Amino acid sequence: IKEAKKLMKDAEKALSNYNLDKIANFAQLDEGILAIDKALQNAELAATSNGWLVKGQLYGAIIDRDFTMPLKDPSWKKTEYSAGLKAYDAFKVAFDKALKKFEKEDALKGMGETMANINNHGIELYQASEFERAAEEMSTLLVIHNLLKENGKETFLDDPEKYNTALLLNGFCN
Repeated sequence: IKEAKKLMKDAEKALSNYNLDKIANFAQLDEGILAIDKALQNAELAATSNGWLVKGQLYGAIIDRDFTMPLKDPSWKKTEYSAGLKAYDAFKVAFDKALKKFEKEDALKGMGETMANINNHGIELYQASEFERAAEEMSTLLVIHNLLKENGKETFLDDPEKYNTALLLNGFCN
C-alpha cells in the first residue's frame, strides 16, 4: 500500500503541476494517468474512493487540455477521445466506494463537470455518423443527469429543451 500511496501522490502532483501552468505542464497529465492506474492495481487503495477521485480529476484535466491546447497550438490534436467517459467511470466508482458525505459530493461534482464534454462529444460523433459511439456518450449523459437529480443536484439538462434534445439524440443513435 505504501508504494500505491506514493504513486497516488505522484498522480496528484502531476495534476497540481498541470493546474499551475497548463501549457508548460500538459504532458504531466499522461504521467499522472500512468501513476494512478498503477496505484489502483493495489486492492487496498482501489477499495477506497480516493484514488478513483484522482483518476476522474486527471481525465477531467485531459478534457480541459484537449480543449485549451488547440487555442494555443492550432496543430494540437485530441489525445484521448473517451476522456469524458473515463472520467465518469472513475467518478462513479469513487461515488460507489465513498464512505463519507464529502467523498460522495466530490464524485458528484466531478461527474457534473464531465457532462458538457460528454454532450459535446456525443453531438460530434452523431454529426460524424458514428452512431454507436454517440449512443454511448448520450446514454452516459442521461445516466449522469439522473444520478445527479437523485442526489439533489442541478444539471444543464434541467432545461426541458436540452433534455429533450439529449433524449432525441440518444434515441436516434440506439
